[in-house]
Amino acid sequence: MTEVAGSYQLHLLWSARCSANWGRIIRLDDKPYGNRVGVSVYGNFADPPPAQHTERPDVNDLYTPIIVVEPTWTVCVTGTIWTAAATTNAERPLCR
Repeated sequence: MTEVAGSYQLHLLWSARCSANWGRIIRLDDKPYGNRVGVSVYGNFADPPPAQHTERPDVNDLYTPIIVVEPTWTVCVTGTIWTAAATTNAERPLCR
């Protein structure tokens, strides 16, 4: 888990049983309405790399669909919050 500028948390989730990863973003500002959140999860040892992205308005938290990867691959999650005042991105992805 990583926290981004007090705006949101990113989580990278893993299931050993099905070799799957997925990402989650949780807003920390309790102001979901009129705003939008997005989260992406991706692996980096394939060409093209497997990836899933989800973006929705007016939510406090959001999950990506799963990606199935080899256990030895590096997998990362990143997120963004868009508000009327600003866009907040993760400076670096959260990886395992």
